[in-house]
Amino acid sequence: MGRKSSFAASESGAAGVCAALPAPVQAVIEAIEMDVIRGRILPRNRLIEDHLMEDYAAKRHVVRAALAQLQRLGVVVKPPHLGAHIRRFDAQSLRDLYHLRAVLPWRACHCPLRQIG
Repeated sequence: MGRKSSFAASESGAAGVCAALPAPVQAVIEAIEMDVIRGRILPRNRLIEDHLMEDYAAKRHVVRAALAQLQRLGVVVKPPHLGAHIRRFDAQSLRDLYHLRAVLPWRACHCPLRQIG
């Protein structure tokens, strides 16, 4: 059996951004995110579908959907014919990313209120 993530869905995690995705895809995204945070998956290490399927007890289409979503979010890079890997972030990119993640939920809640009032 593979590793299991105990990562709780939150607005600051990938699940907050991916709320419309099927539960198995969300679970794989959360597990990958936790493995990156814990250093089990390092930037620029290849993400091999077969290994991810085994590690997260997921089907291939679920792993592919999770990688595609992470690629859309800018976390995964997938150059043609080279396989996917976690993007390497510099210090300024990380600061910008955390600032954006802190501001987005607040802005999402307050923008509709301006339109109503």
